[in-house]
Amino acid sequence: MTIYSFLLNWTIGILIFGWAIYQLTKLFKNSKKGKCGGCDSICEAKALMEAAKKRNG
Repeated sequence: MTIYSFLLNWTIGILIFGWAIYQLTKLFKNSKKGKCGGCDSICEAKALMEAAKKRNG
């Protein structure tokens, strides 16, 4: 194993883990705002939630 392949492997690993941490951070920041990705689309979970709100008042 040469030094270049070692550095390349470390660089790729850092990029992958960095991207994963960035995506998780972005996900948690958005979830703390109280709005999920499903709230912007029409899905069964949203329809059930709205029906439950109507039933409960």
